[in-house]
Amino acid sequence: MRLIYSYLLTVIIWSFVALVVLATRPILPVDETRYLTVAWEMWRDGNWIVPQLNGEPYHHKPPLLFWLINGMWWITGPSETVARIIPIFISFLSCLLFSTVVKQLWPRDRLSQTMAPLILSGFAVFLLFGSLVMFDGLLTLLTLGAVWSVLHVWRGSRTGDKLLGWLLFALAGGLGILAKGPVALLHISFVPLLAPLWMGRENRPEGSGLSGWSGWYLGWLVGFIGACCLGLSWALPAAEAGGEAYGNMLLWGQTAGRITNAFDHARPWYFYLLILPLLALPWGFWPELIKGGRRGWHKDRSAGALPLVWSCAGLLIFSLVSAKQVHYLLPLLPAFALLVLWALRSCQAVHKEDLDICLEERKLSISWGYMLPFVLLLIPLGFFALSSEIRHELISTLPRLGDGKSIPSWLWESSELPAYLGLIALVILAVSGSISGRKTLSSAVRRPVLLALVCPVFFTTIHYVGTTGPFMPYDWTRLKDCFRQADGRGISYSQEYDGEFGFIARLEDKVVALDRKNFTTWLASHPEGFALYKYKQDAKLEGLPKPDGSMLYRGSRLALWVGKQGRNCLPPDIKGHF
Repeated sequence: MRLIYSYLLTVIIWSFVALVVLATRPILPVDETRYLTVAWEMWRDGNWIVPQLNGEPYHHKPPLLFWLINGMWWITGPSETVARIIPIFISFLSCLLFSTVVKQLWPRDRLSQTMAPLILSGFAVFLLFGSLVMFDGLLTLLTLGAVWSVLHVWRGSRTGDKLLGWLLFALAGGLGILAKGPVALLHISFVPLLAPLWMGRENRPEGSGLSGWSGWYLGWLVGFIGACCLGLSWALPAAEAGGEAYGNMLLWGQTAGRITNAFDHARPWYFYLLILPLLALPWGFWPELIKGGRRGWHKDRSAGALPLVWSCAGLLIFSLVSAKQVHYLLPLLPAFALLVLWALRSCQAVHKEDLDICLEERKLSISWGYMLPFVLLLIPLGFFALSSEIRHELISTLPRLGDGKSIPSWLWESSELPAYLGLIALVILAVSGSISGRKTLSSAVRRPVLLALVCPVFFTTIHYVGTTGPFMPYDWTRLKDCFRQADGRGISYSQEYDGEFGFIARLEDKVVALDRKNFTTWLASHPEGFALYKYKQDAKLEGLPKPDGSMLYRGSRLALWVGKQGRNCLPPDIKGHF
């Protein structure tokens, strides 16, 4: 399997992911909706220095992702599609950059370089969070850039190569600070600081002065300081422009608070150890790969030193940090992917000359045992490739169930999904089937390709199922027209407003956050405003006027008051549902 084919399959996978996300998944609260609302207010107000949420300085995240979104909007205008494609494209670039990191680390290992983008794309957690409008995918890309720079210094023999490497390291680190904050400095420093633990004798710094270890750590220190300066070039002007409270939270509170005593997402120290099986899906459950890891530990330990040091140091440090979330470890997934490739190197049953034949693909014979799963998928994927009218007609001809029940609703709703999803799925099927079915390919290529496609298939299945109901309580677009009509007449929310609908409705005015005591007063003074009140599903709304409708929202309910002028904007399943 040639590298170009691996890149092609990676392009197809991430293109398919983008289409599935855009066609089936709403903008998810509270993270995606909040970040897009911050980007929208930056666009609306033209304030590129201090990000804002509901008109107030937003100190939780730096502006790099907001800048990228606004930069694309400068070309296309405010577009949900463009904003949601940006993080997916960033994740795709991470897969390509990961292949170059593998080439720097193992320059003679053609198999690992070829399989690298597919291995990283095959991690379930990376596929999920890499498709969300969040900051961790961008930090992953910049962390890979920093690691590539360190390896470039290590492999470089000339002074110019080393200077370029540390310069790129500073640039990646500085952009990482602008992407996620000072935590980026941790991610980029594991590899260079612990270099004596993973470097072999080859290209190891020797001698004294700048050519030895003192030069190595001096280069890292200069790069580290350069990264800090790049981050401060935004943070200091922003702190001054945003006011004293904003500056204190930006420069100190957000970092120190999350490390020592998290004000949000506090978890016990062993939290990441408990979710390691989730992070390793699906590669950690491949028995042959586990055996290869054991063999590599005994016979090829030096090749796996860097990913072992990188992943173990990262898990240790972030386990000591108070705030913990699954996606905080996304920048460590390339280290786990390197471990997978290291185990894959060690579990080969072919000699080098046989592997060269495999990679050259001199024969085109087919192994039907590996092709059978692809053949079986032709029928369901072919169905989705048909037009929605034909699908609807075919479904209507199906016999009713034996107990007289009607055809399941999810089958009816699947007929409304775009046909291009099925067409692209057929392309993935054809490419991956042609790769996996060649007898000239060893299990080193065939099985990883098959396993790498498990997550995209599972990802697509979950999103298809989600369109039939599970995503509905998260979809604010159903109320988009109501928000737009009420913009200027007053919008209130009975809890802290996290930007859930600011971007979706392109709001110009602020949203008023109220407690229950003031909610009734606000309703009386804004009869034509739009009010939302969140309450538990089994609770009663005593002391409040009868709502115009209600809807499920993230395990709770929202009561809605829209006034006489806005009642026509409520969807039928919300209007009068109380």
